[in-house]
Amino acid sequence: MRVLDTARAALAGQYDVLEACVDIDLARHELIGVPDDIMKVFLVVSSEADALPLGIDRRNWEPEALRQKDIEAERYRNAIGDVVRDALRALIATLEAQA
Repeated sequence: MRVLDTARAALAGQYDVLEACVDIDLARHELIGVPDDIMKVFLVVSSEADALPLGIDRRNWEPEALRQKDIEAERYRNAIGDVVRDALRALIATLEAQA
């Protein structure tokens, strides 16, 4: 399952947590049975990340604006890190239990 791989990679530090939240939120229709309180974390972070240059979209940003937004993104990652890691662990446990 793509979502499970994404969650595991983000927890392992192999995938950006903001991008992981966006990906997981986009796949929410596939995640039947995952508690709303877990999914809400991904929804909120995804919404906040809309204004940040992530993934392939980074190439469309002017360099100085990109530097400023990268600082903002890193601050946000630090602020939400524990909550997102907890949600990722809960998501993984829920999906593994469903398998």
